[in-house]
Amino acid sequence: MSRGRWVLPILLVLWFLSACGSPKAETPMPFSTVTTTPSVPPPSAISPAQTPTSSPPSGTRMLRLDGVEITLYEGFEARVTADSRDENRINLCVRSVGTGKAATCIDLPAVSLERRGENTYLVWIVGYTPGSSYAQTLELWRYDAEGKGTRLYSAPGLSFRVAPDEQYIALRVSDPGGRWETLRFIDSAGNPVQEFTVDQLTAHDEEVHAPLPARLALLDWSDNGKVFWGYMHAGPSPQTIFRINTDSWQVALYDVSDLSIPWEYDLNVDTAKLAYSDCPQMYVAEDAEAFARSQRRVTLFVYDLDSGRRQIVATAVAECFQPRWLDDTTLEYNDPENEGRTTYVVEESR
Repeated sequence: MSRGRWVLPILLVLWFLSACGSPKAETPMPFSTVTTTPSVPPPSAISPAQTPTSSPPSGTRMLRLDGVEITLYEGFEARVTADSRDENRINLCVRSVGTGKAATCIDLPAVSLERRGENTYLVWIVGYTPGSSYAQTLELWRYDAEGKGTRLYSAPGLSFRVAPDEQYIALRVSDPGGRWETLRFIDSAGNPVQEFTVDQLTAHDEEVHAPLPARLALLDWSDNGKVFWGYMHAGPSPQTIFRINTDSWQVALYDVSDLSIPWEYDLNVDTAKLAYSDCPQMYVAEDAEAFARSQRRVTLFVYDLDSGRRQIVATAVAECFQPRWLDDTTLEYNDPENEGRTTYVVEESR
């Protein structure tokens, strides 16, 4: 299902506790917030897959969770565990590598990461120094129930989706500027098992995406972990949706360019049904005000990727729907007649 994103601005002021001794004036604290967003220079190629290890890499690392940036200095390691009281938060503890003594612990929002059972997956930015202009690489780590971390993979550009059974992890691997991209699958130990180029995942030539370049995006896994979904897009609009069966590694491409989806949609990854509307894109407040005055009719559809059949679910006047699948047949969306949300049970395609 689609993943919601939210930003929680947090000002963290963290002092090095006495358990690690009193640091000298020139000694950095174990971690701190970073307020600048670094740019990344283009390396010549992808860093090869790393041998999984529980030892932290040398150099400074940064963890960026929406609204929060934490720098972990050399000589310290992090332990990350799920918050047993709140599934939307994690606990991060920092300790000295040399002494093993804890420095401090904080709890953080569980965004920009994935949790599977008692495991937590997240990406560290490695080689970043506050005030510098670049980060060297990104590293995907898995933390178990005890908080012990294992490095699984590294690349200049990296985003990921973990299968429900954790057998495979889908990676979008790229150079820092996104000039080239590839879809790579690794196993639970971090070993590459399959790879697909952008050309293998698009049903179009570059003219369809023009003037914007075709870009790769990850969607999600089916509930049984056997099928992975993603899409190629130009701007916010998907042009090709692809499905990969991990039993055979066969790829199915679905051309959705003719649907002209402006921006709001949700794919049911278990039934191959796409809910979307023709609500226009709005970038600034003036766009929203003009849309409200327009009294434009907006239609919510469900499109079956396998059969090509399309259903009209609802219509509204100058309102968007924000559709979201609750299960295989139930679609939730903004109620055009009343305040709040409503649901619709989608009929089976014939």
